[in-house]
Amino acid sequence: MLALVLVLIPVGAFSASKISPGAACKVYKQKVTYQNKVYTCVKSGKKLVWNEGVKVAPTATPTPTATPKQTPNAFIPPIPITLPVPESTESNAITFSNITSRISDIPSAAFTKAEALIQTNTSPATAHAIYIAPGLESIVTKVGIEKVLDRAMKYYAGFQQSAYYDVYIYDYSTIAWANDQYQQVAKTRKYASFANYYDGYIRSAKGACNDGDCNGSQSGSVPGTNEAYLNIPIDNGKHWFLESGTLAHSYGHTVQSAQWDGTKIKDVGALKNKAYTGWLFQGSVTQPAWTISTGTLNGYLEARNNQGFNLRNSGFKNLTAQSITNYLLYSSLEESIDINGNKVNGSAYPPNPIWEIGNSTGSMAVECLVAIGGPQSVIALSVLEARGNSLDVAFEKVYGTSWKKAAEILGQVIAMEYAQKTPTPN
Repeated sequence: MLALVLVLIPVGAFSASKISPGAACKVYKQKVTYQNKVYTCVKSGKKLVWNEGVKVAPTATPTPTATPKQTPNAFIPPIPITLPVPESTESNAITFSNITSRISDIPSAAFTKAEALIQTNTSPATAHAIYIAPGLESIVTKVGIEKVLDRAMKYYAGFQQSAYYDVYIYDYSTIAWANDQYQQVAKTRKYASFANYYDGYIRSAKGACNDGDCNGSQSGSVPGTNEAYLNIPIDNGKHWFLESGTLAHSYGHTVQSAQWDGTKIKDVGALKNKAYTGWLFQGSVTQPAWTISTGTLNGYLEARNNQGFNLRNSGFKNLTAQSITNYLLYSSLEESIDINGNKVNGSAYPPNPIWEIGNSTGSMAVECLVAIGGPQSVIALSVLEARGNSLDVAFEKVYGTSWKKAAEILGQVIAMEYAQKTPTPN
């Protein structure tokens, strides 16, 4: 095979073979560099000859620049949409300017946009495995689990997701079984060979059951890798985790972890807590689960009713617009609110009971943003936080408006919704 090489010679000085002053040259004003001098072709009578030349400093050999070592921040997770999200021009569109007058339309608008995204997107078909503890196969099937996982992968398609993940379905009596399954997976996938790997699985498996109450779930990235696991316990065979959204909720948390390169970071969980605002950390995975897990507007509304209006054990009492706005504005590792909605110093993360309203009030805020900008706008918000942007900066980039102004509007909307239907317990 012949390779055609095109060499472009710039106009100006170029290197040449031996040049002697007074020797004949051919191109008038041509410049040639030879032995640290630039010679010019000049006229001498009727002849063209090389002049005496002008000395130039010798060209230094450049020192190669060392390639910088990759840092955790070198990995840039993708955002598959154009930012800021353009405001819809449709006559029935919900916007920041009209949302307070469109309260009843918010749930259906959010569901419709999310379901359309799932139906449009193609699943990345990420490799994964499902393990169901002995005795639970008659309660839950892999077919049902796969359906939810497929919809979840489609929902987050285009954004960074885990390279591989496992799902463990168990109850309190089979925690040891779940750990044994994980240990086998860890051996097969050679997790111990990764620099930052450590085995924290059993702690997670037990934590999802809260000393016998298996109504929770926990998911996490496998330390030192870009892989993940989902621990989904069943409470005496009665926990409706498929319909309630627990599985989709946990999958969403693995997507949050995937916004960093886990092979370069020792503790992705710590970065998540630092980067993500509390209400967004929980709300941005709970609210999508209402659509992912049900697939119908009626199912969505039922899940919304069960979780969006359940303040759990938060003790949150002041459901005014200002109080809710304060929660949205002050929800980090450094700032939070008390049960009366007043700003306080301290983390909004556990063990602060205010953390509990992330699944309710946080989800209601996310629902508003989905109704306005679509599901991917909220995911993009999380990704920008993972990239190191503050919520103020990230929100401006996504929605083209200030977060403080938007938080005040969302506070009004949620207060109006809570006034129509009182949350429990309260």
